[in-house]
This record gives sequence, C-alpha cells and structure tokens, in this order.
Amino acid sequence: MAEESLLAFLAARIAPSAENVATEALGFLLRRSEVAREVLAQLAKDAGAIVPIDAKYRTQATDEKGNRPDLVGEVDGRGRVIVIEAKFWAGLTGAQPNEYLKQVAEGGLLLFVAPAARTEVLKAEVLRRCRTKHPEAVSSGDRVEVMRKTISVVSWGKLLKRINDNLPSADASLRSDVNQLQSLCDRMDSEAFLPLTDEELASSAGRRVIDFGKLADDLVARMTAEDPDSRKGLRTTAANGRYGRFFLIHGYGCCVLFSARRWASWGSPLVLRVKGPDWKPSEKAADALKKAGLACLPGGVGYDIPIRLLTGVERETVVDHAYDQLVDAARVLETIKVTVGTGSPQPEDPISSDAEET
Repeated sequence: MAEESLLAFLAARIAPSAENVATEALGFLLRRSEVAREVLAQLAKDAGAIVPIDAKYRTQATDEKGNRPDLVGEVDGRGRVIVIEAKFWAGLTGAQPNEYLKQVAEGGLLLFVAPAARTEVLKAEVLRRCRTKHPEAVSSGDRVEVMRKTISVVSWGKLLKRINDNLPSADASLRSDVNQLQSLCDRMDSEAFLPLTDEELASSAGRRVIDFGKLADDLVARMTAEDPDSRKGLRTTAANGRYGRFFLIHGYGCCVLFSARRWASWGSPLVLRVKGPDWKPSEKAADALKKAGLACLPGGVGYDIPIRLLTGVERETVVDHAYDQLVDAARVLETIKVTVGTGSPQPEDPISSDAEET
C-alpha cells in the first residue's frame, strides 16, 4: 500500500464514519471534475443505464420517507438519474436496494461502490433482496435489470483508477484529490489496525464470536444427524479468528466455518467451505454450485459459500434459515457423483489441511 494520505489519517482518527468521508470526497470530485462525471456516465452506459454528464450531484439527500442515499445525481425534468451508495464494510440497510430503487428515474442507475473483496458477495445479496420484491429481476454480469432501471456494483479501485487514467496530466491538484480518496480506500481495504471504538470492546462483541462458533457446531450436528459417519474421525479447525467443524456432504469434504477474515471481507461471519473428495479445491463442485445460483467464492483452500444470518429473530429461526442454505448446497452436490475409494475421503490431519486461509 502507498504511503498514507492526510485524508486517510484524519478519517481513521476523528471522523465518525469513514464511509461518510468517502461519500463527501466522491461528491466533491463529481461536482468539481467533468472528467469524473464523464467516467461515471460511461460506467452507467456500460451497465445499460443513462446518466447525463450534466447531472448535479449532492450528498445525504433525504427523501420523503426518510431514506437518505449517500449521493444522488439529478437532472432537471428527469429527477434522480443515479443514486450512489458508498460502502466499505457496513451492511445493507433494510431499505437497500428496493426502497432506494424507487428513487431512481426510469433508465437510471442505482450504484453500490465497495471494496473489491466485497463486490461479489454484495452483488449476490443485492440480487437476492431485489428478487424478494421483484421476481422478474434479471441478472447479467455485473448488473441487475428491473423496472427499466439498473443496479450495479463497482469497486472503489476500478472507479478511481478510471478517473485518474482520464485526468489531464496538467491537472495535478485534482489528481492529488483522487489519490487522497484512493489512499483512504486502500486503508479501509487493508489489514491496517484501525483505532478501536467503545462498541468494539463491549462484551457483547465477544459473546457474538462465541455464538458463531456454537452455530457452526449446531449446523454440522443437524446436517449429519442421519449419517453420523459423515463426521467420524473429522475434528474441528481452529486458528486466529477462525473456528469450524469438518464433515462430508455426499462424499465432498466440507466445513461450516466461522471466519473473522471472511466476516471482515464479505460481511458474513459463517461460510460453508466446500472441497473435493480428496480435500482439495474442486472446480467441478464450484461450477455446479455457481450454476445453481449460489455465491461460491474462492477461499484459498476451497470454495466458500457465505451463509446469510437473519437479524432480529430468535436463535432457532436463525439456525433453521442457515440450515436451509446448507441443504440447498447439499442438493447440488448430490447431483455430482464421486467415485468411492478415490482420493482421501478422510485426511490424516484435517486441521492442517486448512492451516492457511487466504
């Protein structure tokens, strides 16, 4: 990572929310720079939306229902042609994306900007939520099309690089502004130690980590209740910020895993890690899971499916909902036959097989 900028330094120490700082900085760039507006218009065009270069941008624009998008671009006679949500690691609110989509003019764009490590999971969650209200929503590549409007997700790095690449070489001041924002995004996307907050040190945070480990135990116990041999000889995996239970699903090596790293990157504290019958990454399994519409992402030593956890409900309901997601994956794996006796269905040391997590 490049040397930290003044903006990144101050945002980490005195600003209540780094997302708010990034939102204001992006709004500043769009108001000041025609090049930045042209880049955003081209990104919208690539996604199938129309965002004129002369759109007027403002931040924290509250609508009549009290929803407050981070950044909106408006055109006289058309209304809000683009609504932008600037994300680092904050989760989607209850109004996103469906209530925010209502604010977007026909032909316009609802754009989520997020760290590169989070974009794939964010796309899957946005599509899932969108289809709860609009089953007709169509997903194509990096965008979702619904109600003659477009939803898209782009990384901070891609957006800022395009702006930087198109700036005139003589515009050193604006380039410096872009680099300041890029430095803040780099800091939020790295493993740099950020200042602690009182909320993070509250005992409830530690209790949640314990809860997630217990959820992993309960889910594996439920998945293997009718076939105890599917976890026979397989132990737990544990390391810094990680705890999980190994078991087999139709011959495929699996693990329900609490991962602080995945939680930080994807916003999902629990994942189902899927490997092949030889306990190595299986592209065959990953391809089948992806074709079934599951968010199956490379996990370094396997493929990980984020497990969505319901909020505001009792524990039993959380477990039931998470279990249903494991069953969905199991149905897919059941269709991919494995040859009994090939590979190593039970590694000698399943813990060391997951010793490194990327």
